[in-house]
Amino acid sequence: FELSFSTEGGYSNFVNFISNLERSLRIIDIESVSFSSNEQPGALVPKDNYKYDVKIKTYWLKKK
Repeated sequence: FELSFSTEGGYSNFVNFISNLERSLRIIDIESVSFSSNEQPGALVPKDNYKYDVKIKTYWLKKK
């Protein structure tokens, strides 16, 4: 099963999120991660605020 999603936040929060995925009992392969800055000139956006696009693949056993 493939899943793609986006999230926004600070880098340390994203690293914690990925660490939680690693500890999950479900097998998850991270296929890709891309990120971009949301900072715009003159905007009141925290400097450590990024948009992360993540693509994962997960597996399960079919019941017989």
